[in-house]
Amino acid sequence: MPPRQPTAADMPPKVTCTITVPPPSHPPTHPLLLLHGIGDSHLALHPLAQLLSLPETTTINLRAPTHMPLLPGYHWGDDLTFSADGTIDPDAGFELAVGYVEEVISALVEKCGYEERDVLIMGLGQGGMVALEVARYARELRGVVSFGGGLPSPPTAGATFAATHTTASTKTPPTPATAGKSPTPVLLLKGARGSAVSLEAVARTREAFTHVEVVEWPREGDGMARNREEMLPVMRFFAQRLRSVRGIPKGAVELGR
Repeated sequence: MPPRQPTAADMPPKVTCTITVPPPSHPPTHPLLLLHGIGDSHLALHPLAQLLSLPETTTINLRAPTHMPLLPGYHWGDDLTFSADGTIDPDAGFELAVGYVEEVISALVEKCGYEERDVLIMGLGQGGMVALEVARYARELRGVVSFGGGLPSPPTAGATFAATHTTASTKTPPTPATAGKSPTPVLLLKGARGSAVSLEAVARTREAFTHVEVVEWPREGDGMARNREEMLPVMRFFAQRLRSVRGIPKGAVELGR
């Protein structure tokens, strides 16, 4: 059976989100999860979901699970840590956030008929780091786009990974060392100067994924794409990764992709 359009009722009770659906003439072939940056909420990327209008794609804006203390907005980290200059360090451990996003993916698979490899994730800053961390442990996703967020640092010794990664308490969670490189394609976008994505983070990303494209914008800092030229690599990535079923007869059997 083809997948059906997901609704808010399909999401786990703890999840807050908005859902942007494709036109009625477009079957919901792919779910795209949008993960906002630190200090924002799911509403921050809602206009982007409407502007993208990707064919046959349902866009789900997820709100991070943890409210910022004494500040508006939410964050994805297990904790809040500060660097020497007083700024918030985005690389704060993501066990809770990975489990949170994985519950959404499980709902899409179990309730709506998708496969893991149908799911795309796009994240901004800390949301991009979470997107990559989720993809590293998934069997294979359709693709990940990260604006200004590289793969996080490895967990510290003795840290436990999210329980959703295991089906039994005796099963060891997968790691890059034992599972090899993830086949999920990755697009990482960053500023050429003043980027929060270090060379080490880029190297970790390349070591963890088989297919990684890094785009450096000729500007200061990261953030979202600001113009058509900066957005072009993203649209090209989506064009390569999105699988259209328009024109395919109902009941047709897929032999491979």
